[in-house]
Order: sequence, then C-alpha cells, then structure tokens
Amino acid sequence: MKRGMFILLLISTVFLTSCSSRNLYELPKDASINIKEDSIEVFDEVKLYSLIKDTNMEIITDDIDLETDVIGEHTYTLDLKYNKKKYKYDLKYKVIDVTPPSFIQASSSRSTLLTQVIDPCESIVYGDDYDTKPTCEIIGNVDYTKLGSYKVKYQLKDSSNNIKEKDLTINVLSSYPSGGGNSYSPPTYTYIEDVISNHKNSNTMIGIDVSRYQGNVDWQQVKDAGIEFVIMRIGVQTDPEETLDMDTRYKEYLASAKAVGLKIGVYVYNTSINRDMGIKTAKFVLDTLDGEKLDLPIVYDWENWKKFMNYNISLHTLKDAYDGFKETIEAAGYESTLYSSKYYLENAWMNIDNDDIWLAHYTDKTNYQGNYYMWQMCSDGKVPGITDNTVDIDIYYKNKKN
Repeated sequence: MKRGMFILLLISTVFLTSCSSRNLYELPKDASINIKEDSIEVFDEVKLYSLIKDTNMEIITDDIDLETDVIGEHTYTLDLKYNKKKYKYDLKYKVIDVTPPSFIQASSSRSTLLTQVIDPCESIVYGDDYDTKPTCEIIGNVDYTKLGSYKVKYQLKDSSNNIKEKDLTINVLSSYPSGGGNSYSPPTYTYIEDVISNHKNSNTMIGIDVSRYQGNVDWQQVKDAGIEFVIMRIGVQTDPEETLDMDTRYKEYLASAKAVGLKIGVYVYNTSINRDMGIKTAKFVLDTLDGEKLDLPIVYDWENWKKFMNYNISLHTLKDAYDGFKETIEAAGYESTLYSSKYYLENAWMNIDNDDIWLAHYTDKTNYQGNYYMWQMCSDGKVPGITDNTVDIDIYYKNKKN
C-alpha cells in the first residue's frame, strides 16, 4: 500500500547577538542555511540533516530522527556555530496526511428484499494508515420499494478528508434464490507424498504446523513420512480482552517432536492491538520457551480481521504491535516472522518489505510477489501419524523466495 505524507518546511525568522546576552536566534548577514522543499512518506525515518540543503554554518545538533508520525506543525531547534559563536535556528515543518483509507474486505455486490433497507458499510472491513476511525458511507440512490439492481459506491474518508471509493451493486429482490439439488461435495485432501514429489529439492524442507486440533500424533510416523520440521502453536489469544494461554498440546508436542529429531519452530496466535500488547505477547512466548533452543523462527500470527473495526486502531498501530513483538523476540536472541495470507499481505499489512514472511496461500503454485521464506500451501494435508484431523503443510525455502 502506498503511504504518503508531505513534510512542508517552513523556515523561521532567526536573529543574532554578539554578546552573552545576545539573541541567539539572530544570524549574521553573511551566514546562511537553506532548507530543502522535500517530501517524505508517513512514518518514514527522516534524518534531520537530510532536510538541510546547504549551510556555511557548523551544525552542532546531532543528526536525529524527526517526528513524522503525528499530523500537524512541528518545530525542532538546531544548535549552530559560526565564527566560534553559537546560534539557534527553529526549523518548522508540517506533517500532512495524503493517503486515503484502504478497503480490507468489501463485497462488490449485496442483496436485500423489497422494502428492507441495508447499510453495506456495516458488513465491510476497512482501515487507514493514520486515522483510527475513518468513515464509510454509500454514495448513490437505492429505491428499496422497487425491484432492481442499483449501481452505487462505498466511500471511505479519513480525518484529513482523503477519500477512497469502490463500486457496489445493491440488488433489491422479491425473494432470495432457493438452493436446489444436492450441493454436497466429498472432501479433497493434499497428500504428503504428492507434496514431496512436487516440491522437495535441495533448496526446500517439507514441514507441517500444528495446534491442539491435530489431537494425538505419532511423531515417528510423521518423520518417516518425510516431514522435516514442525511449527507448533505455543500460545493462543482470540480477543484483546482475553488472556494469552499456552496451547494445551504444546509441551507434549515439543518433547515428542524433538525426540524423533524434527526441527522445531513455534507460533503464537494473538490479537495484540498496540505496541505494548505486542511486547507482552513476546514476553509470554519467551517465558514459555524458558530458554528452549529453536531451529526455526518464532512466528506472530494475527488473523482477527472480522473484528478489526471494533478495535479502533490504524493499520500503522497494527504493524507497530508486531514491531514491538519482533524487537523483543530478536533482543532475546531468537528470529521473528510475520504470518499472514496472500490477501492480507497485499491489502492490509503495512511496511512488510523488510520482514521475514510466512506466506499462507492455498494453491498448487503461489503467485505472491513479495518476499517470503516459508509457504503454507494447504490446510487439508494428509500425513501418516496424524489421524484425528487434517494438517497444514508447509514448504521452507533455504533461500528466500521473491
């Protein structure tokens, strides 16, 4: 997602004095400092010196990161030296949000019955890079007293009046179509022997990810079937108000999988909605691991998109929660990874280009264009040793895919 924000630099008036009581903000006539008319994207790390085009004065101030994540005017005071005398200079800049909100989930068609008015905005998911409460309204007219299809638009708007629209068709019906015939289809499965045949090579490892839903597992059979690694759920939290609990099968799975020589990684399913919660989630994982050595990264799994609108958070805040998790995990000497599906990686997650990604995309061959090092290719896997349920099958790439 393209993020935009412009830093408009406003050069303040400065004054100079020539004694200890002089006005430090008054520059001598032969001193100069020129500021760039520069533009940067929101939340980027912008160094102070990068905004200074040229000057014949010595800048004493350290080259710090400027504040760029709050809309409005900002001032930073530079300390300068010229002909052995010190001066000050107020550098003023304004941060403006120019990025519209994003549609995360929004159907292009809705149906209702005659005289039954609906608000399609109530059933979609959307977010903004900065604003925690962007608005949604339907642009166009629908006559709910007349049958027909009506072409309208969703319109999203943030607090800076940035707008994003999407086409919507509202169908007013006399009755809903009735389902006919036998719609049952027998289940299909992805067999591990086929995955190995199609995807095992010198650059890959074949693995699975598990939680308590896999039930009883014969780990020796799993390994004998060709599985080389397992990512197991270490903790789960399904709502920000709930506690983060250890998966009831974690310790059993960990001991048994290690005993047969499988490589181990862990993931935590969580609903962190701010940086502090992300850090708290990381500390839970570290405490539960208690120094356990892992072969693969610790994975951050956030999937609660249906409730995103209830949390009143921005997309930046959501990513900041993961960043807090990642920094805490890596400070403890482990590797960190973000797990998400192709759809949400492309339509919701911000600034993921430099993160290690575990991609979920249930297909024979993924067309995801971003970088990833592991691919969850299915959830209907059949692996000997796991009989209580199907299992997710994963491909690990020793050289990151892109």
